[in-house]
Amino acid sequence: AGQIARAVTLFCVDEVVVFSENSQLDLSGRLHDGVTADPNVFLARVLQYMECPQYLRRALFPMHADLKQIGVLPPLDAPHHMRREAVLPYREGVILDRPTRGDEGSYANVGLDREVLLDRKLKPRTRVTVRMDTEQNDHEQLVYRTHHNGRVHSGTIVSPHEPVRREGTFWGYRTR
Repeated sequence: AGQIARAVTLFCVDEVVVFSENSQLDLSGRLHDGVTADPNVFLARVLQYMECPQYLRRALFPMHADLKQIGVLPPLDAPHHMRREAVLPYREGVILDRPTRGDEGSYANVGLDREVLLDRKLKPRTRVTVRMDTEQNDHEQLVYRTHHNGRVHSGTIVSPHEPVRREGTFWGYRTR
């Protein structure tokens, strides 16, 4: 599964479809000793986990026996798996269960030291692509704009296809 995820990322594949050629398999997804009985479900779960940036995994993937040994797989280091210090126009995030002032918008974790205040209210634990509000600093470097006395960054929720269309950047794959 790790090699499939790396190949899919390396060749900028947009979508992976996992299907069974054997109609005799038990497709119920029932558990046997805590592990998913269906190898297709197992493969899809591992591919989804690998595609997700590391800083979002805990919020989006509950503990599961299928992911017990996932730590032995090497990280993908995909363009949307950004490090904390990277300043780029787009970031992947997850909506936090935290109220905003005036109950407008949402807060998201995008892997930075500060949360991001977004333009729309969404359900907590929803994965989003965020266009970060940026500006040039005194040294002509791109920096993230902050609000509320520097406590939060700001951004806009966009389609996950926007970084691909505007920047030509591979933005992960979808598994179904």
